[in-house]
Amino acid sequence: RRPRSRRMQQLGTQGIYSRLRGRDLTEAEVAQLKAGRFAFINVWRSIDDVHPVLQQPLAVCDERSVAEEDRFLYELRFPNRTGENYSLRHSDAHRWYYYPQMRKDEALVFKVYDKKEDGPRFVFHTAFTDPSSPADAPQRKSIEVRGIAFFDVPWASEA
Repeated sequence: RRPRSRRMQQLGTQGIYSRLRGRDLTEAEVAQLKAGRFAFINVWRSIDDVHPVLQQPLAVCDERSVAEEDRFLYELRFPNRTGENYSLRHSDAHRWYYYPQMRKDEALVFKVYDKKEDGPRFVFHTAFTDPSSPADAPQRKSIEVRGIAFFDVPWASEA
């Protein structure tokens, strides 16, 4: 089974793509999307109008520092569906980066999965306790959204 194949099937019948088209995608259309390249892309930013992010900032891991055996797939159980996601086993070899004191007008945009295998495919990310944060730092207020990008969709001009 290819990673994310279950989610692709669910998006075809329950996702925004189906709602925008006014109908569920056919099995053939879902198969075409799954056969082509697709990527899940996240956007993360502060939503605090006053303070920069000082507490629990977001860190991203350089995929080049992640060995294949560090990644593992797990299931997410929901009342009406079962999802899947990747997680990461700890390794001292991982290289983590973050952007300190991000403000509302700044955003991180990163891939969390790309079907294309000849470049970076995963960007693991997490909030962390920054030891340089002031003890009285305001609580982080942030939002993260995920989109999916399809490449070379046969019927794209019809949408």
